[in-house]
Amino acid sequence: MFEAEDHSDTIQQLSLFLEENILLNGAIQDLHALRLEEAKKAFHEYQDIYPNGEAVDDKLAKHQPFRLDHIMEVMGIESEEDDRRGVIVQVKEAKKTGYVPLYDLEVTSREDRNFWPVREYVVWDANR
Repeated sequence: MFEAEDHSDTIQQLSLFLEENILLNGAIQDLHALRLEEAKKAFHEYQDIYPNGEAVDDKLAKHQPFRLDHIMEVMGIESEEDDRRGVIVQVKEAKKTGYVPLYDLEVTSREDRNFWPVREYVVWDANR
């Protein structure tokens, strides 16, 4: 005949582990709910301050060169690649010239021969 082994210590430890895991999962869910509520509150405060969705920085950015959603003409590519920002291109916007990373640019016309090469570079850079 087989003798029954006493596994009560193991069962008790497993029970404690499961209780702690349930408590931990509950705490994590509470934390996510709290963060969601804080994010909602911050968003509503932002909407109260900037009802049209435009921040003060956005208003200033419209008048600064080389910003998001600005149309620029690429004048050339720098001969050396920047370690952090990759390929740097010289651009012209209105009467000003400057330098921006190629990954920040987008060719807007799909018919342009540079559309796919630039787009593929941007995707490649985002995944490196």
